[in-house]
Amino acid sequence: MGLTSCEVSTWLSDTAVLCKAPSGAGASISLVVSLHASKGLQSLLNVSYHAPNVSSISPSAVPAISVPQVTVTGSSFGNGQYDQQVITSDFTCVSTLYISDSSLVCSRPRGFGTASVSVVVSEQRSNVLAQSLEFNKPAISSFSPMNGPKQSGIVVSVFGTDFGYADSSIRISMGSTFCSATDWVSESTLLCKLLGGTGRTVAPVSVSSLGLATAALFFSYDDPEIATFAPLTVSRQGGTLLSLFGRNFGPPPGVVSSLTVGQSACGPVAFVSDTSLYCIAAGGVGGKLQILIGFDFGTRAVNTSLQYNPPFLVRAQPPVSPASGGSTIVFSGFLFGSTDPTPVASIGDTICVSTRWTSDSSLSCVSATGVGGALKLSVNVYESVATSEPLFSYSAPQVQAFSPPLARFDGGTTVTISGQNYGILDSTVAVRVGQSGVVSRWISDTMIVCRSPVTQQPSSSSIVLVTVQRQIGASQFPLYHVSFPFIRDVSRKNSPGVGGVLSTLTGTGFGLVDSSPSASVGATACVATSWQSASSIVCTIPPGRGRFLSTSFSLPLTPTPLVTVLGSSFSFDQPIVSSVTPSAVRTVGNSRITLFGKNFGASTPSSFRVFVGDSQCVSEQWSSDSSIQCSTVAGAGRSLPIIASFSDSLPSDAFNGFSYRAPVVNSVAPGQFGTNGASVTIIGDNFGQNSSFVVVRSTIGDTRMSLSFSNHSTILAQLGPVGFRPSTFAVDVRGQISTFAGSYSTLSISSIIPTQIAGAGGTLITLFGTSFGGLDSSPVARIGFTDASWTQWVSDSSAVAKSSRGSGLLTSVTLSIARQQSNLTDSVRFVIRSCEEVAQTAQSSQLISAFYNFDEVANTSSSLSLYCDFQSLLMGFARLLPPSIGESRSFQWLTT
Repeated sequence: MGLTSCEVSTWLSDTAVLCKAPSGAGASISLVVSLHASKGLQSLLNVSYHAPNVSSISPSAVPAISVPQVTVTGSSFGNGQYDQQVITSDFTCVSTLYISDSSLVCSRPRGFGTASVSVVVSEQRSNVLAQSLEFNKPAISSFSPMNGPKQSGIVVSVFGTDFGYADSSIRISMGSTFCSATDWVSESTLLCKLLGGTGRTVAPVSVSSLGLATAALFFSYDDPEIATFAPLTVSRQGGTLLSLFGRNFGPPPGVVSSLTVGQSACGPVAFVSDTSLYCIAAGGVGGKLQILIGFDFGTRAVNTSLQYNPPFLVRAQPPVSPASGGSTIVFSGFLFGSTDPTPVASIGDTICVSTRWTSDSSLSCVSATGVGGALKLSVNVYESVATSEPLFSYSAPQVQAFSPPLARFDGGTTVTISGQNYGILDSTVAVRVGQSGVVSRWISDTMIVCRSPVTQQPSSSSIVLVTVQRQIGASQFPLYHVSFPFIRDVSRKNSPGVGGVLSTLTGTGFGLVDSSPSASVGATACVATSWQSASSIVCTIPPGRGRFLSTSFSLPLTPTPLVTVLGSSFSFDQPIVSSVTPSAVRTVGNSRITLFGKNFGASTPSSFRVFVGDSQCVSEQWSSDSSIQCSTVAGAGRSLPIIASFSDSLPSDAFNGFSYRAPVVNSVAPGQFGTNGASVTIIGDNFGQNSSFVVVRSTIGDTRMSLSFSNHSTILAQLGPVGFRPSTFAVDVRGQISTFAGSYSTLSISSIIPTQIAGAGGTLITLFGTSFGGLDSSPVARIGFTDASWTQWVSDSSAVAKSSRGSGLLTSVTLSIARQQSNLTDSVRFVIRSCEEVAQTAQSSQLISAFYNFDEVANTSSSLSLYCDFQSLLMGFARLLPPSIGESRSFQWLTT
C-alpha cells in the first residue's frame, strides 16, 4: 500500500490476495502486488485511510502573552511517520508534536480573540472544531497621567495585560470619546492621544478590538485657573472691562459659564482662548476681591489683589486728643460705601478701638492709646485701604513729678519722672535734666525712669525735658546731691525678741533733707526710720532673733541706693524656755507640747527645731514670742533637757523639766512560770517604741530576760531556764521602773525509782517530778531525816541521789532547791536481808552503841548467833537498855 508493505500478505487464489494493512494515513493510496522477482503490478484501484477527526481542545482558553501548548484530542492522526498539522482559523501551529493516533500537541504563536481548530494529516483534513480556542481578553490596571489640561494632544499611557502581540487596530476611549490616535507598544502598554475636553471626572477608560476591557479608573481635566488680570482697580460704579489670563478655559466655546468679582457678577463672559477671557465688572466696594469661576461641573475660588476704587480721607476732627485714648474722632472724605461696609479706621499704626460708619463721606473712630504728632489716618473698606496725609496728633507729654529729689554727686541715681502722655507702648523717649542728656527708659504712659547726671553742685533747680515721638514736655524741679553715708555708732546694742525699742544711729552723709531713708537690723527693716539730720536717724528695732547682727542705713537712690553698714553691732536676747505643758507624755510619742518662755521672736522663723533629750520634735509651730509648739516622737526617760534651736539665733539653754511617763504593768500572763523557761506576755503602757527602750529583769539576782518588743503596751518576754524562784520582776524603761509579782511553778516529786533501797546505803535512786529547775542549782535530796550522800540535778523533771544508811518502811523523801522544798512522799522502804547478815556483821559489844545511831546498824560487826529472831533480839535488848534510850525516837523507829 503506497510504499509500505502489508504487515501480512496471503495468496488466496489466482485472483485474490489477502493483505493486512499497515498503520498509516492518507487518501488515494495505490496498491502494488509483486510476484517473486518480477516487477510488481500496480492496481488501477486506490485505497484511503480514514480522515482525521478532532473531538476536543485542552486548554480551551489561553493567555495571549505567551507561547502555550494546546493538546488536540481526536482519532486517525496516523502513526507519526506522516506530516501532521494543527490549523486554526487564522494561523498554523509553529510545530506539531505527534503523541498518538488520538493526540497531538500544538506549539502555537501568540494571538487574540477566538479561533476554530482542525487537523491535517497527510493532506487529509479533519473536521473543523468551530470557535473552540479562546485568547484572554485585555485587562487595564492603571494609566498615567490621571489628569491633564483641557487642550488636545495629551498622551496617556495605558497599562495592563493581554493587549496582543502586535498592533491590531486597537481603540481606546475615555468615557464616550475615543482617543485621536492609539499606539500599540507592547502586550502590556498602549498610548492614547487625547482630544480636548472638560470635566473633573471623566468616565472609565475602555479598550476595544481585542475584546472590550473597561477599568474603573477615571480621568480628570484640570479646572480653570486665573494667573493675572487687568486692570488692578475697577470702577465702583461698574462697567470696567476686566481681562483675565490663565489656563484651562477650555476648547471653544469655552467651559467658563460665569464669573463673580467680590459680591457682584461679572458678565457676560467672553471666551478668547484656552488661556484668556474677559467680562464687564459690575459696581461695588472693597479690595483683595475674590473671583469665583463657574463652569459646568463646579466652581473655583481665586483670591486676588483686585480692588474697587479706594476711599479717600480729607480731615479729622478734632485733630488732637489725649494719649490715653478714648476720644471720638470724625473722619471726613468720600467713597466710604453707600451702605455700611463695616469699615476699620486706624490712627498711625494703631487700629481704632471701634469704627462706626455714618455715610459715604463720614465715619467716627474711638481712638486707642498712643503717642506722636503729624500722624496719618487710614480706612479699610472691604480690604480696600485709603491712607491720608498727616492729619492727627496725640497730646504732647506732660512732666508732673521728679522723684527722689536726692542724687549722687557722681551721677547714676535712678530717678522716676511721672506725668502723662508717655504712650501706652514702649516708645522712643529722650530725657534731659538741666543741660545734660541722660539715659532713660519708658515704663508706662505715666512713668519714665532715668539716671541722674554728674554734678558738683550740692543742690540745683533743674529743668526736666521729655521728648516722645518728636513731642516735648518740660517742667522744673529741685534736686539735692549727696555723698556716701557712714554709720559711726548705735545707741542700743541689744533688744528683747519682740523689738520695739528705739536706737539712734549717728554718723555722716544721711542726707540734706528727709528723703524717707531706711535702716535695718540684720536683714530686717526697722519698724520705723525717722530722719533727724545729716548725722542722725532713729530706728524702731524690729522683732527678731540672732546675735552680732549688722546695722545698716540706706538712702533711696536707684538703681543703687547709698548704703552704709556697721557690722556686728546688735544682738537680740537669747531665747529662754521656762516651762513645758504637759510636763510628762506617753512614750509612744505624737503628743503635742507647748514650750513657754521669751525671745522666740515676733514673727515665724524661717526654720527652728525643738530637741527633747536626744530626739527632735516634729511638726514645730511658732505661736508667739513666748510660746512654740511641737509634737514629740517616741521616747523614754525622765528629767530630759528641752532645747529650742532657731536657724537665725543661738539655741536656748536646756530646760530639764520634761519626762516621758513611767511604765505601768497592768497584767502578766501566765502568772506562774515554768523553771525550764517560759514566754510571758506583759500588758501595760509606756513601754517605749522599740526594744532599745526597755529591759525586763528579775529583782533577785538582776537577771535580764530576752524579750520581743511588740508595741508601747505589750512586751513578749522569754524567761530562760533558772534554778531559783524569784517572786518579783521589773520593767525598766530608760531608768523608770515598774514591778510586777510572779513566781515559778511549785517544786513537786511525782515518783521515785526504786522504792526499796538497801539499809546499808549506797543505792542510787531517781526522783521524777516538775520544776526541778532549768539549771543545776545544787539540789539536796533527803530520805527521812537524813540527807542523801550526794544529789545530782539532771533536768527540770528529774534528779539522782545516792542513799545513806538507814532503815524503816514508807520513809518520806523530799527535794530542796534554792530554799524551796518539795512535797513529802512516803515512798521508800529500807530492806535488811536476814538475821544471819546482822549476826555476821555485828558484835555484841557494839550492838548497844548501834541503838544510839541506828543508821550504823547495817554495818555493825557482832558475834551474834547465826540463828536469831531479829525483832525478838531487839526486844530483849530493849529490856536491858536504860529507859531514856528505850523511849527514844530512834529506838522506837528501829524496833518498828
